[in-house]
Amino acid sequence: MRGKFNNFNKFIGGLKLSKLLLLVVLILSATTASAQELQSGDFNDSNPILTIQGGYSSSSNFQVYSGSGQAIIGESTSSAFIARLGWFYFPVVTAPILSAAAGNAQVSLAWTAAIGSLGFNVAAYEVGQGLNANGSFSYSNVGNILSSLQSSLTNGTAYYFVVRALDAFGQSVVSSSIVAATPVSAVTPVVAAASGGGPGPLLVTTLTFASLNLTGETVPNSQVTILRDGVLFSEFKSDFEGKFFGNFTDLAPGQSIFTIFSTDQSGRRSAPTSLLLNLAAGQTINTGLLILAPSISAGEAEVKRGEEADISGQTAPLAEVTILVEPGKFLNKTKSGADGNYNFKLDTKIFKKGPITIRTRVEKKGQVSEWSRPINIIIGDKTAPRVPAAECPLQADFNTDCQVNIIDFSILLYWFNRQSVPAEIDLNADGIIDLVDFSIFIYYWTG
Repeated sequence: MRGKFNNFNKFIGGLKLSKLLLLVVLILSATTASAQELQSGDFNDSNPILTIQGGYSSSSNFQVYSGSGQAIIGESTSSAFIARLGWFYFPVVTAPILSAAAGNAQVSLAWTAAIGSLGFNVAAYEVGQGLNANGSFSYSNVGNILSSLQSSLTNGTAYYFVVRALDAFGQSVVSSSIVAATPVSAVTPVVAAASGGGPGPLLVTTLTFASLNLTGETVPNSQVTILRDGVLFSEFKSDFEGKFFGNFTDLAPGQSIFTIFSTDQSGRRSAPTSLLLNLAAGQTINTGLLILAPSISAGEAEVKRGEEADISGQTAPLAEVTILVEPGKFLNKTKSGADGNYNFKLDTKIFKKGPITIRTRVEKKGQVSEWSRPINIIIGDKTAPRVPAAECPLQADFNTDCQVNIIDFSILLYWFNRQSVPAEIDLNADGIIDLVDFSIFIYYWTG
């Protein structure tokens, strides 16, 4: 996708100044215009619909204060360019998070869905496999699924994998980070002598554990918290660059939901990143690079329309921060500093009076975080400071994302009819998870 955008930049940069000025004047001359055909020596654009949406884009070659867009999906071509889905229509697609679990002569791959915006949908995925982290990779299209089993591998050999999301034209639009896995032979049961001089050997099968390698980036020197099935699993600090690494061994096999979030220096907690992992005996899962969601806060609870709202937070250092404001899906970008801090002045004159919701997310090294927790601001007739609010300790919010939804339901289901249920999961404090707990859970459901 970035390649398409760069090609378009080159096309604009290659236009003669007079033609470029003509195009800008045409775009800015009316709020809405339609025509049968626009043409120059470089392109023909048949029957476009031009819309002025506001906004600002720039590069070393051009500046665009507004853009033209085709209301109907189509394709325009010439010897200089191909424009699909309309001019200046470049959807954002989140990168899939890839994990790998090694087995006997095979590696099981699973990844999160690549989510598109502006009406863009991912059509399929392809899996790349290689013997070197720097490539080359052999790719195979696996369709629109979120897992794949790579078989006929050599035990003891390290393999490297990457997943690419494809658009409707079969072109790669975003890639996961590269993960490594080394297939291992099947676990051999332990044979021990029978006690008491009994006949023959006694076959004893030992419990073999799984391992998890978790790598990511977040706010520098922040506390990273990991929950397993809604229960505290591990806590540690990120380093001065915001990097963290967790190597966990002797994990009981089985399917679990791991929830990861960080707490910044101001005590603000990020939205959680949740991973559904199938831990198999004797296998090691590598999550690949995880970029945790940013923290976010606002200086005001209400802002007089036309004044600026102060939006700030912390995240991984030197990352691109996207600010989303709804309703209206207003998007803008800024950068976090070397200390992980980011600040943004939101001009409220472009919004109508009433409540707005603001979220942020970050992109770094090709990986995109989850959206931050939402904050609400009222656009009104006066400006009022925000009173700090406590975290939202909702009953039945097991993964602490301020919602009670299907993830929390999965965690509650995991503990159904199990022994030694943690107090934070046992909603009626009777020592077991049964239908009573599920009834209480439904009451707190937020969706």
